[in-house]
Amino acid sequence: MLAYPKITFVDAILARAILSVLTQVLISCIVLTGICLAFETRTVFLIDRAFIAYAMAAALGLGVGLLNCFMFTMFALSTRL
Repeated sequence: MLAYPKITFVDAILARAILSVLTQVLISCIVLTGICLAFETRTVFLIDRAFIAYAMAAALGLGVGLLNCFMFTMFALSTRL
């Protein structure tokens, strides 16, 4: 993908992060809907808190992933661990 002249590292990182977040949101919606339909849970779903939780989890995952990429490119020792 990076062989194309117009695609940069930022494009690849953002595309992968967006795909990962959308996949996790879809899977969690399916699982949570199945649980709410199968069992009597009497839950109230607060969409604003769920959105904030997903955003914080995505930001943490992106930060750890970028740190991992940096460590692999800068230090050869981290590839052997």
